[in-house]
Amino acid sequence: MVSNAIFHLPRRANYTFLPWCTYTDPELASVGMNEKRARESRIEYSVWTEPFKSNDRSLAEGEKVGKIKLLLDKSEKPIGCRSWGLRRVSS
Repeated sequence: MVSNAIFHLPRRANYTFLPWCTYTDPELASVGMNEKRARESRIEYSVWTEPFKSNDRSLAEGEKVGKIKLLLDKSEKPIGCRSWGLRRVSS
């Protein structure tokens, strides 16, 4: 985007891994594709999930509510991540 504005180079922005958050209680943070987009794009993927109750940060903070969900392509490269729980946006 900056190169387009300053140098007038014809580049397109790639919003694939644009992070976003929703300030709810608990908070929701996301980056990359979700399962619906992966299916629509016909990408073979697997899903890895983990509850926060077994996450080191959650154990240290005594917080057990929440979950992380990671989407991996067939070569196990991350293509998306969702996280919800206390203070997920600041993680």
